Amino acid sequence: MEYIYLTAFLLSLPIIWNVLLQLRFEKLFKSGKVWQIRAAYIIVTVILSHFVADAIYTFSTSIFGMFN
Repeated sequence: MEYIYLTAFLLSLPIIWNVLLQLRFEKLFKSGKVWQIRAAYIIVTVILSHFVADAIYTFSTSIFGMFN
């Protein structure tokens, strides 16, 4: 069942990355702080992907649990 979490996590990474890029968070940082902006994007992307993958995993295990 952990493959569901891993699959959801890996599939949500590029989706969330693109959504964050469209939101233009770099305006919140000082100009010239490129590595801080990239680090923030990566950290937020991983955290949000974890939340999405965990929600999908929890939902799928509860659905599969009803049939056992």
